[in-house]
Amino acid sequence: MTDGSSSSFFPDFGLLLYLEELNKEELNKFKSFLKNETVEPRSCQIPWVEVKKAKREDLANLMKKYYPGEQAWDVALKIFGKMNLKDLCERATAEINCDGTEYRIQIKEKFRIMWDKKCLFGGPEDFHPGIAQEDRELLEHLFDVDVKTGEQPQTVVLQGAAGVGKTSLVRKAIVDWAEGNLYQQRFSYVFYLNAREINQLRERSFVQMISKDWPSTEGPIERIMTQPSSLLFIIDSFDELNFAFEEPDFVLCEDWTQVHPVSFLMSSLLRKVMLPESFLLVTTRFTACKKLKPLLKNQHSVELLGMSKDARKEYIYQFFEDKKRASQVFSSLRSNEMLFSMCKVPLVCWAICTCLEQQIEMGGDVSLTCKTTTALFTRYISSLFPPVDGNCPSLPNQTQLKSLCHLAAKGVWTMTSVFYREDLRKHGLTKSDVSIFLDMNILQKDTEYENCYVFTHLHVQEFLAAMFYMLRDNWETRNSLFDSFEDLKLLLESKSSKDPHLTQMKCFLFGLLNEDLLKQLETTLKCRLSLEIKGKILQWLEILGNIECFPAELEFLELFFYLYETQDEAFISQAMRSFQKVVIDVCGKVHLLVSSFCLKHCQCLQTIKLSVTVVFEKTLNSSPPAEM
Repeated sequence: MTDGSSSSFFPDFGLLLYLEELNKEELNKFKSFLKNETVEPRSCQIPWVEVKKAKREDLANLMKKYYPGEQAWDVALKIFGKMNLKDLCERATAEINCDGTEYRIQIKEKFRIMWDKKCLFGGPEDFHPGIAQEDRELLEHLFDVDVKTGEQPQTVVLQGAAGVGKTSLVRKAIVDWAEGNLYQQRFSYVFYLNAREINQLRERSFVQMISKDWPSTEGPIERIMTQPSSLLFIIDSFDELNFAFEEPDFVLCEDWTQVHPVSFLMSSLLRKVMLPESFLLVTTRFTACKKLKPLLKNQHSVELLGMSKDARKEYIYQFFEDKKRASQVFSSLRSNEMLFSMCKVPLVCWAICTCLEQQIEMGGDVSLTCKTTTALFTRYISSLFPPVDGNCPSLPNQTQLKSLCHLAAKGVWTMTSVFYREDLRKHGLTKSDVSIFLDMNILQKDTEYENCYVFTHLHVQEFLAAMFYMLRDNWETRNSLFDSFEDLKLLLESKSSKDPHLTQMKCFLFGLLNEDLLKQLETTLKCRLSLEIKGKILQWLEILGNIECFPAELEFLELFFYLYETQDEAFISQAMRSFQKVVIDVCGKVHLLVSSFCLKHCQCLQTIKLSVTVVFEKTLNSSPPAEM
């Protein structure tokens, strides 16, 4: 057997399981043999008074107390032999030798292969050893007892932006557990459930779901399910699950051996109907928290923040060997808080640095590209479309691009980031169409789960979703869910507080109203983009400006963010001509930037209500904050 430090399941819980197989007569006979049993000459016998009145669980605990380590099992097997319980002896001996080691080995091999496959684009995630240390400390304390309540959380939600490293972190957790470096005194077994795989499963039992990595040499998996308090289930990418989770409580299942639709099983596990004593670690994007929260009881939420400001700076300086270039890029990004915030995601930081490096080599002005998120992503998307010559594959045509952008837009609206082959087919994308976008690094095929496709990053999907509105030929024709002015109206009326998943797409949409950026895309993509939408947006803003009850401080700031993204002074003047009153609360440098840019073009204003609620960081502005 393994030593006690490994916390293997069988030595801890197996003795009780076998005592529970004894009937009343056999249990009394076992106690009688135990009465005179000693392991070593100097070892103490268990007092008969305690043995006689002990129930099965108490008896198992007494044996572990008086016969520590392997001695309790030596005694139990000896007594089973005296009782002529040969089957019990043989099964117990076999299971003692199956202590989870094979499962741990299999898990380590599987997740190391996954890790290698995920190292795309040169894998920026391992550039900074400090990040790994911070993550390790986070993992170690996820299930600590709450000092305020004195309770240990049974469900922990790890939330964060797309690409910030949630999946990498929980996969690191399961490998660390398998190697004996994490949760050894807490969890006997850890199981990993990935949304992309779950989405493709049909009816089955829960025990069948988790058996995919279970080695036959470990014996029946059912034996470990009887002690759920020693089990941790990791549910990765909840936001990608294609389930409504609207099942009424009475249809949920407690029995992990019964066959049910997989959606029922997941709902039962999350709602603590099935295996209520088990522990859950759920990863999700912020956009799915509203859907997840009602399913959970007493959850503890932890936000994964991504790279700190200092880490982002170090990343940029390590990316560019030329320190002068690094300083130029860092300064340009630091001047745009929205872009600099995006850089907390390692893959996005890599993409931005790669894009700016190409522009520097071409003699471009980095500061202009970093002026808005749309300008930078226009440059980045353009870089994915190579010039057409004899050595390059052909670019996607207008129809293919429209289909892809429609897929992207529908995905943003429905908070869908993973697409299956059938989804692509429904949007008119053939296998050859998909191959073009895969070769261009716009789409990416999942290397682990069959038939799964994603955009290389959520921001790429959001940019193409915004382009969908520019590819529309005639806004008066209604022939699909997203091809009408009503859909545009819904987008324009959306608020980041209620529909955060639409915010970045809406930002890109306004940014693409800039004619210079639009021409750049048309030239590079060899497609025709329409500015007809510009008139529709002006109509909406005119109506908005004439509503007396419009808007609070936050809504004006949102509007200024979108207008700033256009960098079109004439358009902003037109957009704001119906507004006679503006109310804004400046809470940081970025608010001051967009407000000052837009206010100077509000020529019909009669009233401005301006307030400042926080002092700016000294590092952002060397001059003292203004008093207003």
